[in-house]
Amino acid sequence: MKEFRITILVHTEDNFEKSDFILQPHDVIDGFELTRTTDDDDITSDFKLKDAYIEKTEEITKRGEMIKRIKEIMKEWGNTTSAELELESSPCITSIGNNKNNVSALIEGFHQKGVSVYVYQDQNELDSYELPYDDLDDDILEEVAEIIENYDMVMYKTMRRCES
Repeated sequence: MKEFRITILVHTEDNFEKSDFILQPHDVIDGFELTRTTDDDDITSDFKLKDAYIEKTEEITKRGEMIKRIKEIMKEWGNTTSAELELESSPCITSIGNNKNNVSALIEGFHQKGVSVYVYQDQNELDSYELPYDDLDDDILEEVAEIIENYDMVMYKTMRRCES
């Protein structure tokens, strides 16, 4: 089963707020009139729409929702790093070699558009680059999502403590 998110752009001359226009299971849109009924088919509201059209349609995926949530959290609380979060280890994008010749690419920064990756040979930094969330493998994205959800929880608790 696929799920889609449809964005409908609505213009009206009726006096109602955006929060009033949340589609309910029994709503019927017929032309430019929305009729809201109860389970007993009693009409509770009639909205006259000046214009209504589908602005965009997008498929909803678990991956897409995960990325959207990560970006929302990063927008709210700002950038962070593995060191600030006191992670036991940074998420590993790749690692090749053995012992002294090991080269690893680790995610050490998190921001709204993606992650900062640092490449090390042993403990020497060789390179760094930015990687959008869309380009992360599923398992790495899930690990990042879990880290960022924990970040959100810690920041929320800290904010609540500061308020009291």
